[in-house]
Amino acid sequence: MGIEKTRRLARETVYWPNINHDIDIATKIGTDLFEIGGDDFLLIIDYTSKFPVVHRLRDTKSATVAGVTSRTLAMLGAPAEIISDNGPQFVGAPHQDMCASWGISHITSSPRYPQSNGFVERAVRTVKTLIKRCQKSKQNVDKALLNLRATPIDSKLPSPAEILFGRPPCTSLPSRRPYTEARHQEMKDAHDKRRDRMKADYDRRYSANELPPLHVGQKVRILDQDSRAWLPGEVTTVCREPRSYKVATPNGSILRRTRSHLREMTDTRRSITPKRVRFADTEKTKDLSKQHKLSAES
Repeated sequence: MGIEKTRRLARETVYWPNINHDIDIATKIGTDLFEIGGDDFLLIIDYTSKFPVVHRLRDTKSATVAGVTSRTLAMLGAPAEIISDNGPQFVGAPHQDMCASWGISHITSSPRYPQSNGFVERAVRTVKTLIKRCQKSKQNVDKALLNLRATPIDSKLPSPAEILFGRPPCTSLPSRRPYTEARHQEMKDAHDKRRDRMKADYDRRYSANELPPLHVGQKVRILDQDSRAWLPGEVTTVCREPRSYKVATPNGSILRRTRSHLREMTDTRRSITPKRVRFADTEKTKDLSKQHKLSAES
């Protein structure tokens, strides 16, 4: 179900101010693969609630990843967007077909720039640390994941499970206060303040270095991450992903890169004014000088 249908369905049941915006931010998930001790795992995480779902995979084929993702969406609901890297499991035909069948837009991060998928990368680190600790202490991984989902995000925001499902999950610990409409508004206000605070912090650190957009046909230099050299190229496509471009290189390759790995190519050529050169006086130059002087007087 796409984002417009989600809005219509929500309006038939309940309405609140900024309903469209709230549904926008609630319909995006990130996904990534990771490996621990020879076992492969798939992480699926909701961007709004930060609710993680972890699956151990029998293999990492695109069809397997697509099937596990589809079953997860059947339980939790379909988002408007899925964010992933450019791994073959995600850009392969089975995964693309799965996204199309659910009406989901698949957005990939810029190659060789993991920061563009930083939210998912951080979630992977958290889950990997949790699983490794459980394996070392021989504790139940599923219970540990339940506790992670039931732990409040910070002092003002509730747990990922409560944000996603509207109620705190049952754990071995005593239940917290029941979920109410007042609690929902309090939770939403805290979420908005946290998001605004994080955005302000990001803008303060990075906005001063915001690079201007590029256009198709523009000559640029592209960073080669192996040699750290800046090589010539030309923008061929402005991607729908933010600050992402496809660039043609002199050897005929088409590379997709983030804006911070591209520099505008400026014309460094300057007009050169010939300098007057004074040669050392010789007998020949002295004679020529006298001839010019006599010609000028006559």
